[in-house]
Amino acid sequence: MKKSWKRKEKTSPDNNDAGLHDALRIEWCKSKARADRWSEEVELLREEMRRVCAFFESRAVEWERRAKYTHSVSSILGLVLPTELALTQGRTAYAMNQAAQFRAMGAHCQALWRFVDGYIQSEEHTLIPPELVEDSNDV
Repeated sequence: MKKSWKRKEKTSPDNNDAGLHDALRIEWCKSKARADRWSEEVELLREEMRRVCAFFESRAVEWERRAKYTHSVSSILGLVLPTELALTQGRTAYAMNQAAQFRAMGAHCQALWRFVDGYIQSEEHTLIPPELVEDSNDV
C-alpha cells in the first residue's frame, strides 16, 4: 500500500473554522494598521504642504519689511547724497525682488498641490490633473 506524500491532518470542522477565524482577524488587524499609517501619512503631508506655503509667505513679508526699512533709514537721516540714494534704491529693489521670488515659489507650490485635497476626498482616487493627461492627437 502506497502512502500519499501529503500529510493528512485529522481536524474537526470546528477546529478548522476557529483557525480560519483567527487568521482573518489577524489579517484584518494588519490591514487596519496599514490603513491607519497611510491616513496619518496623508495628514502629515497635508500639514507639511501648508507649512511650506506659509514659510514662503512669511519670507516674502520679511523681505518686504526689509525693503520698507532700507527706504525709511535714508529718509530719517535726511541725507540725499547720490551714492546713498543709489544704495537705498538698490537695496529696496533687491528686497522686493526677493519677496517676489518667495511669493512665486509659494504660488508654484499651490499650483502643484491644487488637486491634492480633491484627490484625497474622492473615493475613486482617479482625479488626474489636466497637465498630466496626454493629448491623443500628439501620439
